[in-house]
Amino acid sequence: MGKIDRRTFLKFGIGGALFSCEAVTEPLTKKIQKIKEPATKVLGESKSVSRTSQRVRKAIPTTCYNCSANCGIYGFTEYGRVVKIEGVPENPNNRGKTCGKGQAGLNMVYDEERLLTPLKRTGARGKGRWEQISWEQALDEITNRLKELKEKGTPEQLVFEAEGSPMTELIARRFLNAFGSPNAVVHSRLGNENKITAQRLTWGANLEVPDVSNSNYILLFGSNPYESHPLYINLAQRIVEARMKNKAKVIVFDVRLTQTSAKSDTWYPINPGSDAAIALAMCNVIIEEGLADVDFINNWTNYPFEKLKAYLKKYTPETAEIFSGVSASDIREIARQFATFKPSIAISGGGVTKHENGVYTERCIMLLNAVAGNIDVKGGYCLPRTYALKEPEPVPPAVDGGTSAICGKSEDTVLDHASRQGVLSSIKEGKQKVGVYMLCEYNPAYSSPECQHVSALLRDESKIPFFVAIDTYMTETAALADIVLPYPTYLERSDIFSPPSFSMVPMLSLCQPVVNPVGESKSLYWITSNLANKLGEEMQTYFRFGEDIFLQAAIHHFTGLTNKGGIFYLMQHGLWYDTDAKPRYKLYEEKGFNTSSGKFEIFSELLARKGFNPLPTYDPIHERSVVSNGKFILVPFSTSVHTADRTAGSVLLSEVVHDNPLWMNAEVAHKLKLKEEDKVVVISKSGRLITRLRTSQGVHPNVVAMATNCGHWEFGRVARAKNFKTKNPETSLIWWEKEGNGVNPAVITPPTVDPIGGGQGWMDTIVEVKKV
Repeated sequence: MGKIDRRTFLKFGIGGALFSCEAVTEPLTKKIQKIKEPATKVLGESKSVSRTSQRVRKAIPTTCYNCSANCGIYGFTEYGRVVKIEGVPENPNNRGKTCGKGQAGLNMVYDEERLLTPLKRTGARGKGRWEQISWEQALDEITNRLKELKEKGTPEQLVFEAEGSPMTELIARRFLNAFGSPNAVVHSRLGNENKITAQRLTWGANLEVPDVSNSNYILLFGSNPYESHPLYINLAQRIVEARMKNKAKVIVFDVRLTQTSAKSDTWYPINPGSDAAIALAMCNVIIEEGLADVDFINNWTNYPFEKLKAYLKKYTPETAEIFSGVSASDIREIARQFATFKPSIAISGGGVTKHENGVYTERCIMLLNAVAGNIDVKGGYCLPRTYALKEPEPVPPAVDGGTSAICGKSEDTVLDHASRQGVLSSIKEGKQKVGVYMLCEYNPAYSSPECQHVSALLRDESKIPFFVAIDTYMTETAALADIVLPYPTYLERSDIFSPPSFSMVPMLSLCQPVVNPVGESKSLYWITSNLANKLGEEMQTYFRFGEDIFLQAAIHHFTGLTNKGGIFYLMQHGLWYDTDAKPRYKLYEEKGFNTSSGKFEIFSELLARKGFNPLPTYDPIHERSVVSNGKFILVPFSTSVHTADRTAGSVLLSEVVHDNPLWMNAEVAHKLKLKEEDKVVVISKSGRLITRLRTSQGVHPNVVAMATNCGHWEFGRVARAKNFKTKNPETSLIWWEKEGNGVNPAVITPPTVDPIGGGQGWMDTIVEVKKV
């Protein structure tokens, strides 16, 4: 396929302590009354009036946690019930905007099938037989199991795994360190292990902040911010702003015609996994034509310009054309424009980093930004401006598990972190013995590759003798636990975030209860502190204060916020940042990059020591050579209304996306004698799925694509597309029961990881497609 420019697209219509615990003695509910600033000033124009009583609803500022963008929102309550959600206009990231997922928080709070009390299994694991127990009994049974580990001298056999926030990680690590286990693993919400590894290796941060509202030229590699991105709505609205204000040009390399590529100037349906070849060829062109930022390369990277120039000579546009399918002339022209239409930026997405060569490709895209002079400049590829949270004193000493620890110095990854499948693989292979396994808001029995094998492992009591799940829903994973503990939704619990700031001034954002937790739901801090109290004085030392004090301690070192009231200011405003601070760029000139050399590391000494190529390189995925007629690369993708595996229980969202047919290039389908709505079987070396076929010109010929977050077999009747009657009339209006709830592509996805980052190669599954 050649390029498709905007005119052609429109013509043919392709659609588609540092803090003392005694410092806070009064409850927050009393302290908050002492803040003098009136609520009307805080709320500004964000008001909501009841249509029936005409009363002004109470507005409580908080942070959305239905995706990783962490937008500031107001929860409007009426008679103690949250009835409306709106964005906070004062939040410098989302600026008052929300998405459908944010609005769906109402569904999640009042889902009548959510977990409301502690449960204990009464039959074999996974048979669905439970008895309701008290919190006291649940905590006692968990405590007894933990005491057994202590008595045997094996505290490291406590393993905790979660998808969570910085506060989740602080609490989990605090509890496990106090207990004596190094095995607290908190994953990124979107599974960005490869991206995070590449970013840390190159400039010492976990994520970039694209300053796109000030950009003139935007390159997107496998990135679809109009539908899904870690910074989602915050990034999407700024790309729109750049288009309107700066007349910015947007070029997209992607295997699918996404919402973003459909609204770009030019979409290139690139060969899967070949993005690095294009990025390196562009670097070559920029250098050869004298357009590179030589000063930055010589002064702020650890690789001299002349050596880089010599290294890149082999990465020509002609070579990149062979791998990518994008013409050499187009690669040259885009490179010239990227280097001259300044400021410019190149952004990656999951379509790049979720390959087996994801770390290298991410480093190549970072190099492209460096060569063009886009690093931490206005309109460029910027370091994240964030705050680091702290714990209250005393802090338990960190437990070093060495190479045996799941989250220690892994033999399978370059950095000291655990991949998603790495934890359970270590347990399955006997590398990590488990006495007690605890999960919090994590669903590997559904979301892991070859999830059917994960389910089998979780059923195996010889590998996992005692299993505790903390969750809001009876997920596929929770259904296999010994004890299930009910967990609040983000509208019912407290958390603190420091999301990457698009204003280039670091900020803090509070998540606080908009309403009281439904049923007997309890926070992670409540659970761990109560377990600590039952485990004895040694553990009690680190949990002798309430959750409100823990939150205050996390932010106590920010003098500007403390002077305004600390946590109490956040409770009333929802967020804080230094209003007198001005955006600053080129922060590396003040203190260097957070790397061992203090520079942007084009050459990685760590990769060299581990036996990998230390330079950004294109690493072809050789298995692609097997792609032929009837065989394709399966590309799972996220939709704009679902987040990972957490939102299928929402009636509002599942009505929009509840099924996931297989998308195939229309011309290829015709050659294979397949047509729209045919039932097809999708076969990989891991298994098979049966689904319906959809055809489109907007899919690369070598690719078939399928949405994620469908095909649940637990998670409640809404997620399973079952019509039923409750107090919520919407559940009886589920019209899509006959259509079904789709299939789960993880079932046929084999575990294939990037050897450097340890992240799953979700985009590398070879499948065969046949008519049923």
